[in-house]
Amino acid sequence: GLERIAGPLQVIGSVVLFVIAALAWLWPGAGKPITFSRAEVQFLFTAPVTRRQLLHYRLIRSQLGMLFSSALITLFVRPTTLANSWMVVVGLWLIFMTVRLHLMGVALSRSSLAQHGKSGILRQWVPLAIVFGVVGVLVETAITGWPALAGSYDPQAFFGELQRLGTTGAAGLVLWPFRTLAGLPLSSSPAAFFAALPWVL
Repeated sequence: GLERIAGPLQVIGSVVLFVIAALAWLWPGAGKPITFSRAEVQFLFTAPVTRRQLLHYRLIRSQLGMLFSSALITLFVRPTTLANSWMVVVGLWLIFMTVRLHLMGVALSRSSLAQHGKSGILRQWVPLAIVFGVVGVLVETAITGWPALAGSYDPQAFFGELQRLGTTGAAGLVLWPFRTLAGLPLSSSPAAFFAALPWVL
């Protein structure tokens, strides 16, 4: 069942979320932060609404697709009981929403970098330095831990070692936000779900 692999799955999910977050900064040619259809431009941009209201509209409209995707994935994952399904749906929805907001914020920051050149880079050097530093920590952890992973022929031992590497030391520290987010839909009970929810939010 899902509960037996929840720990390793949480670590793998945290690495995937980190890669998405890092690539948003490092991958060249980030897309537009917010896009509107031609019909939305025609009807909304001429309406008496503020930019903030337009942003809220776009974010709220995207929630429907995220909820549908969360429910669809939950059907494939098939939690052990129907009562636990809502935790998977809500947890996945919060993951998708967090990734969406992060990508939007990074795209806005990259747009500022492109417009202001060197002065923009100087203003944004802190997040860029953090990304490169965290990448270095994870690469170093992967290199030092690879012999133990490669020598684990038993799947249980392999995933146990992977979980140890992703939850201890410097790698455990830098992956903690991503691990907390990835672990929400894997909660074993409603009590565990609501205990982790404040950290996720």
